[in-house]
Amino acid sequence: MLLQRTELFCQLARAALLWVVAVPAFGAAANCSDPGSTMLWDVEGAGLVKPGVSVHLLGSIHVGKTDFYPLPAVVDERFQQADTLVFEVDPRSMATPAAMMLIQQRGLLPADRTLDQVLDVATMASLRTVLQQMGLPELLVLHMKPWMVTLTLTAMQVQMLGYDANLGVESYLMQHKPAAAAIAELESLDSQLALMESLDPAVLLRYSLEDLTNTTGQMELMVSAWRCGDNETLADIMFSARDAGGDLSAFDKAAVDQLMHRLFDERNAVMASRIGQYLKTGSGDYFVVVGAGHLLGKGSVVDLLQQQGYQVSPVRAP
Repeated sequence: MLLQRTELFCQLARAALLWVVAVPAFGAAANCSDPGSTMLWDVEGAGLVKPGVSVHLLGSIHVGKTDFYPLPAVVDERFQQADTLVFEVDPRSMATPAAMMLIQQRGLLPADRTLDQVLDVATMASLRTVLQQMGLPELLVLHMKPWMVTLTLTAMQVQMLGYDANLGVESYLMQHKPAAAAIAELESLDSQLALMESLDPAVLLRYSLEDLTNTTGQMELMVSAWRCGDNETLADIMFSARDAGGDLSAFDKAAVDQLMHRLFDERNAVMASRIGQYLKTGSGDYFVVVGAGHLLGKGSVVDLLQQQGYQVSPVRAP
């Protein structure tokens, strides 16, 4: 029974691995203040880009609903021209039994340990409250590491709100990709698992539990901003914890800053460097799909590429 439960949670956590650190994209919706805005960028660089190379950046949401599609025509046009589709992690590698087994192996506590033995009393109490609110028995997560609990509960909450990993942008693009397009990745499943393992487990879980109580309202706001390509609103929602500043104690602010640095800043630098290599030494048309949080604000992939001298221009829908 434990194995069956773990397999279920691994499937959910696999879908959430990117979701928990990256949010929305592009789209069209009624009542947008700027209906032409998208979360698609073209990257150019006079004197820097190798002739014959082009790069497009698309923000992504890793879960979805049927009414997210079809994609706006301007996005589909760039997508269909791609010679190489570049994801954070190759979706094919995330959907294998080997991936589920890897998450399962690294996401479970040692056989002689349970979650209540590794968490402080206050965090465990908060977890029990959230589990009760979600109608889940404690036994379902008792043998998981804290980061696995974070991913699993996040995925389950999003699923309860009607979102489906099979309808995420990556899944949609893989189903509709040009037949000849190659697939590349900026990271790997192993590197993302290593990232989760490197984070302070108690801090990550504690802040995740606080966020879970606000998920419904936040999801509605984010999806609305996503459909309107409202970068500013998305950034405000995603980085509100980091920007809270004066509302946090010095200890909590340092903990949040460290989490955000590991989840965004460090990864943004790696992503920007690899995209820069496509521009300098690659060939053909690259369509790069990353979580929209990696494309927003100071220190984002967009910002870092601009600092390197590239022109990164938002693409507007006609």
